[in-house]
Amino acid sequence: MAFELRNMTFQGSNPLGQAGLVSFFAGDGADATQSTLWIAGQIASDEQSMKSLALNQLNALHRARDLIDGEIARLTPLYRQAERVQH
Repeated sequence: MAFELRNMTFQGSNPLGQAGLVSFFAGDGADATQSTLWIAGQIASDEQSMKSLALNQLNALHRARDLIDGEIARLTPLYRQAERVQH
């Protein structure tokens, strides 16, 4: 199976407001037990609930990507510093 978005749940969204908390699962199987590659997470969405589902899904995944990119940026100099100390 291809790695793809399998499930996205909008928790407590207000139809006239923001989408709120969004949980998602993407993997190469139907769920984590059937996947060899998968990622799951929860983010806060500032997208309006009344927007299209596809737009809400894209924005939630972009936000998750941005959070992961931020963590990579935070950890990279720590790794480099540790490598310098070990050599």
